[in-house]
Amino acid sequence: MFGKPKGGQPTRHLFVGNCGPGVGVDQETLTQLFGQYGTATVTVPEEKQNPHSAFVFVSYGNTEEAIAALSALNNKPCAQAHGRRFVIKHADLKKDQEKSQRPVALSTQDCTVPGLTLIKDIVSREEEQALLNCAEEGQWETLARRRVCHFGYRFEYQSRNVDPQKPIQQFPAALQTVVERLQHLQDMPQVDQCTVNEYSAGVGLSPHIDTHSAFTGAIASLSLAGPAVMEFRQGGECEAVLLPPRSLLIMAGPARYCWHHYIPHRKADPVQGHLLPRAPRRTSFTFRKVRGYPCDCQWPEHCDSQQSQLPPTRMALKSQMPGTTSPGSQPSNLIEQCTSETAVSSPTSDLSSSVTSGNLASPTERHLVTVHGFSNGQKAESLPIVTPAATLSGIKDEADAAHGKPSSGQHTSKEADLQRMEQEFVHDVYNAIAPHFSSTRFAIWPKVRQFIDKLAPGSLVADVGCGNGKYFLVRQDIAVLGSDRSSGLAEVAATRLAAGTGAASGSSFKADVAVADGMQLPYASHRFDAVLSIAVLHHITTPARRIHMLKELLRILRPAGKALVTVWATHQEDMKKLAKWQPIDRPGSHAQDATTDHHLEGSAMSAAVTTSSLISPSGVANPSLGTDQADEAGASKQQLAAEVNGSRDAQSGSAQQASVASPSSSQDQSAAPSNDYFVPWHLPFHRAEAAMQVLKASSQDAQKADPAAAGSIRIDNKKNSVVFSRYYHVYEQFELDNLVQQVPGAEVLESFYDKDNWCVVMGKVAVPNEKN
Repeated sequence: MFGKPKGGQPTRHLFVGNCGPGVGVDQETLTQLFGQYGTATVTVPEEKQNPHSAFVFVSYGNTEEAIAALSALNNKPCAQAHGRRFVIKHADLKKDQEKSQRPVALSTQDCTVPGLTLIKDIVSREEEQALLNCAEEGQWETLARRRVCHFGYRFEYQSRNVDPQKPIQQFPAALQTVVERLQHLQDMPQVDQCTVNEYSAGVGLSPHIDTHSAFTGAIASLSLAGPAVMEFRQGGECEAVLLPPRSLLIMAGPARYCWHHYIPHRKADPVQGHLLPRAPRRTSFTFRKVRGYPCDCQWPEHCDSQQSQLPPTRMALKSQMPGTTSPGSQPSNLIEQCTSETAVSSPTSDLSSSVTSGNLASPTERHLVTVHGFSNGQKAESLPIVTPAATLSGIKDEADAAHGKPSSGQHTSKEADLQRMEQEFVHDVYNAIAPHFSSTRFAIWPKVRQFIDKLAPGSLVADVGCGNGKYFLVRQDIAVLGSDRSSGLAEVAATRLAAGTGAASGSSFKADVAVADGMQLPYASHRFDAVLSIAVLHHITTPARRIHMLKELLRILRPAGKALVTVWATHQEDMKKLAKWQPIDRPGSHAQDATTDHHLEGSAMSAAVTTSSLISPSGVANPSLGTDQADEAGASKQQLAAEVNGSRDAQSGSAQQASVASPSSSQDQSAAPSNDYFVPWHLPFHRAEAAMQVLKASSQDAQKADPAAAGSIRIDNKKNSVVFSRYYHVYEQFELDNLVQQVPGAEVLESFYDKDNWCVVMGKVAVPNEKN
């Protein structure tokens, strides 16, 4: 068995992706190829575990040979493998990895993590019991593996932050006594928030750094009712400290701001050669000071304020500027400025006029608009829904003309059916899971940051499919106009802008967001210096529609502008995740699909939309079904697959002729997988938004004659979650490049693989005839 090497160090073993018997590259060929750099042993995953594996492992006699092979072959076309580009990384044999017991410090004097202080027996046994009793009377919430209770302010797990304007239950007397005691300790701020966590045996805490923008100063953790070992990680370093009952651990400086801390999930901790059992119920009290304004610490690589420039809250602005009114009460809306026929009357109307008139100056000459986002009290229902039906007629007609359509905007029946398919398995799903999905999307991808960092100051950027808006505020010297087809995600993005800020605060930002369809953007042509389309195009159902969206991105770009487009790749670094996806397989051969296409021209996806609500994308058999019912559900799934792929394959001939074929295109297309999947998203029952979805799923099951009918949603009682099925098309190498090459006036400036994604930087080399 192979795994990742410790500390990311080079080893004599290599993981080689995008090759292997599953993609037509046999073991003998690989042995000869890699044998050029030393004595190579090629290991192919067992057929039972990976029947169609697209990766192998190569082992050498020493590390130097492995490094030479990686340098020579990684991400370079290989003639012996039909021109494929291998994805190569170092690996390690799990049995070779040492399993030495990590030493556990009994005091912070024995630990090298700077900023840690451990105080033993800071409370008595009587005080310990009083604290446990008062916590039990609090308002508890149940998370996935533990219970939590908050005092002072509630910590919002979906945003990893707090709202300083919403205080909750005050500290009870027993807790207040401890808080007053903490104020006399070195490094401790004026505590105003406490989170109580209750852990059963075997339950720990995932590695994390407490959100910089949420809390200021040191953080203290009081352990009650049982011991536990807490570990600290930074880079390749790892330290462990024993937390006895009634002890207080203070994390200040680096320990608080740049070391991840966590508690391993286990029932006993190894301490100095002995196993120390965890208590059946261990409780921790975490004491913190709510910040309410951006963090400017000296660890920007771990700081959410400095990485994504979150605006300060109203409370912070009020404390900094007493007597001033809250900025943002009359926000300047960049969305309206880009779609309105008349300039917005504001101090920054020079850019708004330019956006609508087309007389934009170059980015370096441009005066940036300071946009305050949405007013503080604005609700989701008041978000601007900027779709073709909602835009002004002039902008709409221009967009329609660019699409080669009459201004009436009428769609064919086939187009409408495809839209309904995407509506059910994409848009409706993301509306339902938006807060939970957003809570998992906070990291700034390095390649996206690199693209943004290269833009000229003053650039105007369209973030199409912006999600929760995490890229809005990477830079403060550019303006970002975000849009998303999901009103739920657009609401989350608006919330990030809703605190309001202005030039007087010194933290102005330049972003705005609305609900809009990336297939028909409401913006005038040639307005944006750059476009982001991150993880969007893989939700579009057919090649024709994907090309249509790429044309839209190109249309709104200025000449010489650039767009970054990323999509999921067929090769994933962890190929095991594909086993959890339900493929929409192509029934029969390529020729058979062609005959089906002619029949489907009239109805297209209409039957697919109908049957999509009559199948379970999970692919999990319902034990309550009889054989006939199960066969009927399977037939429905085959029908949906035929119609999805039939609509897609109708474009395949022209797509291959208009572009350079992928190295794999010479293989038998009749056996090629569709690369269309239903990818599950698990929404835990404990989430607030899950309750309504549980009722919805139960109602669907009750209404349908077929008990297996689940559409895009089902219940998983084993995992205590609501499961949503999202439509994805994952991309082969060069597939995205080929689509871009079919867009008039577009060129591929850069193409690369990055963490499970194929990425293309698309340039606008000319202004195409937008009616074609």
